[in-house]
Amino acid sequence: MIKPANLMRLEKLKGLGYFFAALLTIISSFASAQNQQLHFTHIGTANGLSDLDVNTILQDKRGFIWVGTADGLNRYDGYKFKTFRNDVKDTSSIGGSYIQDMAEDSDGNLWVATIGGGLNKFDRKTNRFHRYRHDEKTAILSPATLSLGLL
Repeated sequence: MIKPANLMRLEKLKGLGYFFAALLTIISSFASAQNQQLHFTHIGTANGLSDLDVNTILQDKRGFIWVGTADGLNRYDGYKFKTFRNDVKDTSSIGGSYIQDMAEDSDGNLWVATIGGGLNKFDRKTNRFHRYRHDEKTAILSPATLSLGLL
């Protein structure tokens, strides 16, 4: 037999349970799912991307999206692409068109690793590249190795 004091505690707990159930129902009605649907735009070669074989993507501190592909480095500003490719006649172009990886350092410099074209530092003021290649004959550390802290 349940004592009257215990019966009163059970009734209070039962009432508290109903209160929390009602509270959760009210809160969940305000925290409903997002009504706005998300829309995605697929961007490809028809929009100016140099190649669909994408190896690396980076958003820099200025908001540009950089896309490294098998056929060049692409900078997307939200509206259009600018593509950087190797030009054998221009030593200030990117060292190779097959982009392997990218990184932005703490100073905002963009470093681009290419297959066959070494490491490249992008000069934002001139839209040109400084190339750094490993020379096995001298085995001297390049400025790129020092500035990236690869020691």
